[in-house]
Amino acid sequence: MIENKQIFITGGAGFIANTLISNLIEKNTITVYDNFHRDTLSNSGYANHPNIKIVKGDVLDIDFMIRSMAGAEIVVHAAGIAGIDTVIKDPVRTMTVNMIGTANALEAAHINGVKDRFIDFSTSEIFGSMAYKSAETDNTVSGSAGEARWVYAVSKLAGEHLAHAYFKQHNLPVVTVRPFRYGPGQTGEGAIQIFIKGH
Repeated sequence: MIENKQIFITGGAGFIANTLISNLIEKNTITVYDNFHRDTLSNSGYANHPNIKIVKGDVLDIDFMIRSMAGAEIVVHAAGIAGIDTVIKDPVRTMTVNMIGTANALEAAHINGVKDRFIDFSTSEIFGSMAYKSAETDNTVSGSAGEARWVYAVSKLAGEHLAHAYFKQHNLPVVTVRPFRYGPGQTGEGAIQIFIKGH
């Protein structure tokens, strides 16, 4: 049980972060850091909660993120570009946000002396298209450069390597999680949503 902590969540307006907020908000103080490109938070009922602070910011703005993260004990890095359409249409932005945004979040946590935990959200996509009963110790898979489907997976995998490098070099307490990106409250495009809607 996490209680009485200062929690900083990048991508805090997204639907995965919204689920975390719903479980943590009553006994913790949460700072949501998000550019609100996708916004689950505003209609969730948590946006006006007294234990939440909303900061409109971008993970590519390292100076603002460093200032905004001051005092955080736990950092949840859930910000990133995802979704089939977005990744295919804008692979440069996908790689930039997912890799540099993660680097900025890690550096901000290091500078701010985050002691409890840095939780890096990666993806199950790193196991490739044929993954079955994957374990976290399984080898990751990446396809050829220029193949659109690998842009997202490779950018998130690079973030994993950097997060664990921050642990080895700076003793930043990191953990990586690889969730599937669908469930109640999902916003934005996604494969499951497309299947359900039939287009």
